[in-house]
Order: sequence, then C-alpha cells, then structure tokens
Amino acid sequence: MCDRLLLFGFLNQQDSFNALDVEEVAREIFEETIGGETQISPQTNLTSPSSTNVQFVNNAPLESGMSAALPPEQLLAVLNAEHVAERLARLEQSLLQLERINSATLNLMERLLHSGNLSADNLKVKENVET
Repeated sequence: MCDRLLLFGFLNQQDSFNALDVEEVAREIFEETIGGETQISPQTNLTSPSSTNVQFVNNAPLESGMSAALPPEQLLAVLNAEHVAERLARLEQSLLQLERINSATLNLMERLLHSGNLSADNLKVKENVET
C-alpha cells in the first residue's frame, strides 16, 4: 500500500498526502485485485447464439420488475453484455494507468539522463581547467 501511495505521489508530483489520496489508492488496488471478477466462469459462453443474436432496446440497467418481461435467454445475454462492458471499462482504466506510469517513467529517465549529462560535462570542464 505504501509503495503504491508513494508511486501515486510521484506521478502526481505530490510530496504530502491526505485521506482522499489514500482512499483513491486503496480503491485502485481493490479494483485491480478483488473489486471486479476478471475471469469468465467456464459455463459462460459469449459466442453462443443466445448472446450474439439479441437485439437490445435499451442499454439501461435492468430494474426489478423488468426481469419478468424478458425471456431467460435474453436476460442472460443482457447480464453477460453488462459484465463484459464492466470488464472492458476496468481494462481501459488499467491501460490508462499504465500509460501514466510509462509517461512518468520516461520523464524520470529523461531527467536522470539530462542530469547525468550535465554532471559529465561539468567533470570534463574541471579536468580541462586542471590541465
């Protein structure tokens, strides 16, 4: 948790944290680990005819009285589609987070390289002055 909090602070260029920062990091860790089921159960078949030939009238979440109006095959297909959409959204968030991490790493590497070049240049100047 502390490593992730420090990484969060580095990526956001913060040197102090508040409770909201800690909660955000905890939420991210929860979503990445337990928060969402990332595996499809073996009995779920997303390519079955019942899940691919369903026409959706409304993409809104099902309400309690609406489940009786749909046949079981369509209800299952809607639930599968919602599950896949949630997984896709989590995957997109993870990719965005990886992009931010890679960008920050690249920025840090550039700064280190730049400061290393300056140190090497200063050393060469000192050597030339001494000789």
